[in-house]
Amino acid sequence: MTKAIPTTQARREHERVVAEMPVRQEGSLGTTRNVSASGVFFEIDGSVAAGSEISFAIEMQTDLGPMTMKCQGLVVRTEQRDGRMGVAVRMTESRLEAV
Repeated sequence: MTKAIPTTQARREHERVVAEMPVRQEGSLGTTRNVSASGVFFEIDGSVAAGSEISFAIEMQTDLGPMTMKCQGLVVRTEQRDGRMGVAVRMTESRLEAV
């Protein structure tokens, strides 16, 4: 299920949508919390540093079957959330692959 998140922040280019999907980032497992055309926020068991460039993969179910979106991006913000690391990423590259 997806739900649009209203925002008053003018700096946001694209609407964010609530979406919980599995995500993998360098051996750490996590879950997306929201996504947009240009970024994603997810929580993982590992840690990353704000300002770093990372690669990660989002697993999703589609009408065509399971797909993986392989992404690269810049970590714009991190935060501790209930023992996990919250990571906000501005995506710089992505490609969708059938599993």
